[in-house]
Amino acid sequence: MRSPFSTVGTVLATALLACGCTHSSSGGGGFLAATATNGTTTAPVASATPAPVASSTPMPTYGTRKCWPIVFVHGMAGFKNIGPLDYWMNVPQTLQANGFETFVVVDSPFATIADRATQAMAQIVAKYPDPRVKVNLIGHSMGGLDCRYMVSSLGFADRVATVTTVGTPHHGSSVADVIIGLIPGFVSAPLNAAMQALLGWDLLHQGQELTTVFADQTFNPNNPDDPRVSYFSWTGTADPLGLGGDSIIELALDPTWMVLDNLEGPNDGLVSVKSGTWGQFLGTVPADHLSEVGQPFGITPSSYDYQSYFLDWALKLEAMGFGP
Repeated sequence: MRSPFSTVGTVLATALLACGCTHSSSGGGGFLAATATNGTTTAPVASATPAPVASSTPMPTYGTRKCWPIVFVHGMAGFKNIGPLDYWMNVPQTLQANGFETFVVVDSPFATIADRATQAMAQIVAKYPDPRVKVNLIGHSMGGLDCRYMVSSLGFADRVATVTTVGTPHHGSSVADVIIGLIPGFVSAPLNAAMQALLGWDLLHQGQELTTVFADQTFNPNNPDDPRVSYFSWTGTADPLGLGGDSIIELALDPTWMVLDNLEGPNDGLVSVKSGTWGQFLGTVPADHLSEVGQPFGITPSSYDYQSYFLDWALKLEAMGFGP
């Protein structure tokens, strides 16, 4: 059955947890060893390259694990916490309790990918100023695009060990295409009105970065994978009836799920599996876009223990050697 927050809590959570946007190779399911991909990177920006540290200076230590700090990057309309509501709903705390160093980025909830990525990188450099320290980035939704932009367009590859994306629309969004009018035959005005009411964002005028055209022709060509960084991804799957092992999708995501199901196939209500695949694909989880990060309010399908899933991935990152 649907969660008791399907009417009020889901609208609140949806308003706070929106999706972002923008073709790459996919891999098999499951947690496997890292596979680097080829790409290039632009010249580093000044904030990414602080002054060299004397060789006699000891390397800073973080946590008790042999794993680089794990940095969480939220999606559009994201935040760190609003009162008792955490965007990553106790995931960083669970990792910390198991010896991992974590840091949660907070950037502008509504801004371009370039602006958000610049803000996020500045916060990471301020938190970890020693240039010898790398980070493992985990981005949800649009946050995954911010991570890729940091690496490829802002010259941050020498400071990043891995990029893991969760429910990130790397291939663009058919929902944005419909609203902006790139795909005829759907009613775009009501969809845009619903998105404005739920998210406070006018996709018709501000959603160009969410379209498949922008993804295929601009963002992805300009942000190829860097060979120094390992890329991973997973997505959620849900539907209104919870068929085939999927999660039952929250009511607020039913309209966008329908659009994506017709145009792209299995999805989490905001991002399809096809769009969310990037680098080494780790498979799907039975969760909608909100439940992927423990929303609303930590209520997720019984078949998806999101905190254990993120902890298991952190342990895998350590086991694969992504640490000092």
